[in-house]
Amino acid sequence: PRLYVIFKDVDAWWLSKATKDLGVRIKFVGLDESVRLFALHAAGYVVYDPLLPDTMNVGTTLCGIYDAVLVHPSWTGWLERLGVTRKLFDLRGNFSNRVSAYTWAFENLWDRVDHTKLAVASPEYRTYSRYGRTFTSNIQVACRDYAVALRLLTVYLDPLNPEERQLLERIFDAMPNNSRVLGWHGEDEGEYVSIASRHGKVVTVMMHHFGPANFANPTFWMHLKPPEDPKYPLPPVRPEVLGRGGIYITFYITDGDNLQWDHDMLALWQKRAGIPVAWTVSPFLLEVAPYMVYYYAKTMSEHDTFVCGPSGAGYIYPASSKGYLDQYLPFTLHHLQKSGLRIVEVLGYDDDAGARYASQLSPWLLAIKRDYNELPGLFKVHGQSFYFISSGNVTLPVLFGALHFRSSDLQTFAAPVSYTHLRAHETV
Repeated sequence: PRLYVIFKDVDAWWLSKATKDLGVRIKFVGLDESVRLFALHAAGYVVYDPLLPDTMNVGTTLCGIYDAVLVHPSWTGWLERLGVTRKLFDLRGNFSNRVSAYTWAFENLWDRVDHTKLAVASPEYRTYSRYGRTFTSNIQVACRDYAVALRLLTVYLDPLNPEERQLLERIFDAMPNNSRVLGWHGEDEGEYVSIASRHGKVVTVMMHHFGPANFANPTFWMHLKPPEDPKYPLPPVRPEVLGRGGIYITFYITDGDNLQWDHDMLALWQKRAGIPVAWTVSPFLLEVAPYMVYYYAKTMSEHDTFVCGPSGAGYIYPASSKGYLDQYLPFTLHHLQKSGLRIVEVLGYDDDAGARYASQLSPWLLAIKRDYNELPGLFKVHGQSFYFISSGNVTLPVLFGALHFRSSDLQTFAAPVSYTHLRAHETV
């Protein structure tokens, strides 16, 4: 690892942790000097077309193949003065629309990119309406070094547009099963995960349109090796506080399948207050940033538990993709054992899929956490926040949530569950 860009405070925090733990030597430089330092490593540059923002993604793909730098046309003179002097491609005026640009990239560059990962990155800032709401997309910046370094096809295709969806499915069909889709289009999480699941692909988000500067420097972190093989340990069992009756509460942090969340949760991690928290994380973080796994594992307390984010080795909907489970679950078991994770959150759950998890992942798998939201109907049936499923000789607990909590809900949550009440029941 040679180059590290600080976009936000959390990037500086992570660098300070690595500097302390691993003795990383650093030198701070400005943008111009960093380009001069590394200019000889670039074979040239690719100019994208500001009138067709999707050429930024086509250009990202070309930069990976040709070891090039992507540049706005107004910055070419600046780049050449700093030592990157050869123009390899100028994409201005070459394509009529985004579909023609991505079709050209797929049909002409596919043989030269990694087929096991697809980068999905927003190329423009825009506001749009969908599902009766207004959303904003930002230009995804921070993860493009990863797409370039691994030579990934980079796209941003709308699954609700028939022409774009058709091309997206062509790309999925050309990828081997268990390949990773590193994001989705806008707010179309459900559509992207459904399509990917049906095509035997897993979604592993690290390029989300919400955070253009989130998860910076993956090409730095993927090569920074911790002093030992990192794994997420289980917290200790504390018999002195278990089995005595009363009320037991755990706060459960969702969205850990998103590597940007795993990266940015450092800010929340540093504010822990000695209460039990289950943190969802991605097993893929071990490949992209092994030091981060090492740091979380070595600084966890007896109150912290790590849970594999949905729905195992990557985000799929098992209940609607049962034909894929025979390939997906062995893939998941490999990643669970490699990362040390022994509890899995499953979205798109039903008990038939849960039984498949139990039979194929036991005895390694200890429990399933199902779905995101509270399930009052299950409370009425079971009288508690978990039940058991069985498959053959295997019985596995299935946990579900009591309350989908946000900070704005604090008073609603605090009213029926007072601190005095919790202390009286020795809550853990």
